[in-house]
Amino acid sequence: MIFSDIINATKRYCESLIKQSVCKDLPFHNWQHTLDVVSSSNLIGNAENLNEREFAVLRIASYFHDVGHLMGAAKHEEISAEYAREFLELQGIAADVILDVCLTILATSLKLEPQTKIQKIICDADLAHLGQISFKEKNAKLRQEWILLEALDPTDREWVLLNIEFLESHSYFTQTAKKLFSKQKKINLDDLHQLKNELKAKL
Repeated sequence: MIFSDIINATKRYCESLIKQSVCKDLPFHNWQHTLDVVSSSNLIGNAENLNEREFAVLRIASYFHDVGHLMGAAKHEEISAEYAREFLELQGIAADVILDVCLTILATSLKLEPQTKIQKIICDADLAHLGQISFKEKNAKLRQEWILLEALDPTDREWVLLNIEFLESHSYFTQTAKKLFSKQKKINLDDLHQLKNELKAKL
């Protein structure tokens, strides 16, 4: 099977879905986030020595993983997987490949523990920003999105504490992600603790 054609078709389809839906106006879960996850998936996947089939599954899943947000945040992983299944079936993709793509998308749910190498890579790619210099900027966009969608409207202190709790409980799954992102993640966490102390002093 030649995977490059279906990967390119997947990119075009997902870009169209996201840019022509409510996702285009989301501060965080927009097309740029998808591109960022694809880029991180490629980076980690290359270092983890994936074969051609594994890489194809990873890339397709990365493009599809958040299209479900066009129907809202609730159960968006399941909706994303369903969009992927329907699209790939129309393209005549083998059932085993479709299943792996769907399971890889579903693994991005924070409620699940990734089982395969590909699942671990996409989970690390999806949260790569936790260990990047751009964390502060992207985190601010995520907060804007939560407020916009009326999911949460935290005070500055509540937001900082929420993020400290999340970063302290989070661990990357692959050795590559740990190597690439752990140092900056520690810096980002230290910055959050510093901000917490500054906010406490103002009380």
